[in-house]
Amino acid sequence: MNTAIETNTATIVEPTTEPALQLEHVSYSYSKGGKRVLIDKNYAFHPGTVVSITGPSGAGKTTLLSLLSGLATPTKGRVLHNGVDLAKADRYRFRSHDIGVIFQSFNLLPALTVAENIILSMDASGKTFDCPKKQIAAELIEKVRL
Repeated sequence: MNTAIETNTATIVEPTTEPALQLEHVSYSYSKGGKRVLIDKNYAFHPGTVVSITGPSGAGKTTLLSLLSGLATPTKGRVLHNGVDLAKADRYRFRSHDIGVIFQSFNLLPALTVAENIILSMDASGKTFDCPKKQIAAELIEKVRL
C-alpha cells in the first residue's frame, strides 16, 4: 500500500530554494511494531506550488496530511517546517498560524451559521486582522458562493 501514494505538483511561481515543508525519510506506524502505513517518504513542498496527494483508500493520504500539519509525529524520520523539525517545535502555534488543513470529516458547530463558524476559527487562530472578522467571513462566503 505504501507505493500507492503519489504527489503531483503544479508550479504557480518559481519555487524558492528552501522548501516550506519537507519530509525526510518519514515512516509511520499506528502502533509500536505495527504495520507501517508510510515507509521512508521524502518530499519537499515549495511555496508557490500546488500539490495533490492521491491514492486509493487506505494508502496513507490522511496520515500524511496529519504528519504534515503537526497533528501526528512520524515513527521515523522528520517533518520540517522552514528547516525546523516539527517534533521539536510548538506544533500548536504551527497549526494555528502557519498551516490549514480541511479533512474529509471536519467538524463544524451545527448550531452556528457558516459565518459564525468562520469567525470562531479566526478567533481560535490568535491572529489579528486588518478588517472586521465579520467582513472577512462575508467575503470568504461570497468567494465560494455559499
